[in-house]
Amino acid sequence: MILVEISINGKIVARAGAEDMGQIFAILCANGRLGSRSNAVVSDAEHVVTLNVSGTTARGGRAPNEELTYLDEELRAGDTVSIRILGEGEPSAAVRSEVMDYEAMDREEFVRSKEYYLSNRARFEGNDG
Repeated sequence: MILVEISINGKIVARAGAEDMGQIFAILCANGRLGSRSNAVVSDAEHVVTLNVSGTTARGGRAPNEELTYLDEELRAGDTVSIRILGEGEPSAAVRSEVMDYEAMDREEFVRSKEYYLSNRARFEGNDG
């Protein structure tokens, strides 16, 4: 089993993985006023830096898959993040688990796309559309 071990400032904070895992991802996202000339606003804070470590199962057959979240952490300037790939070991318990409802996800995407198209129809089809 492959595990993705995350350390922040030298402390192991998560080991993402499971025997039925199909993908694991670590996303570091910095939003807001990241430079002196930026006008971006994301919250009351000047900027927000987060690290999310999640994965999805790949169970096959009729077994429902899940999105498992192992870490969802806000970081600060000066923090050091380390990612290590392990070939064995014990995973951390997920802090959040959500069953993936593909039909509902497809429906939401359809509705979102339809709304976007209808609100921009004149732009896409011209004035005579």
